[in-house]
Amino acid sequence: MATATSGRRRIQELEERRRRFVEACRAREAAFDAEYQRNPQRMDFDILTFTIALTASEVINPLIEELGCDKFISRE
Repeated sequence: MATATSGRRRIQELEERRRRFVEACRAREAAFDAEYQRNPQRMDFDILTFTIALTASEVINPLIEELGCDKFISRE
């Protein structure tokens, strides 16, 4: 019985986390839309900056480490 109760509790916790995540995503999307309405040029720049940062963190940095180049780059 204790396992079933803890299992249900765990499912409820996960459902609550998912609900909060969805609410946060909706709030971010609404804020993004509002900002774009106020200043579309700035948002285009922010999107470009985000894309470059994401590419650097997900593609370039692991490649630098794999090639051993990170020993030559200061990461301050």
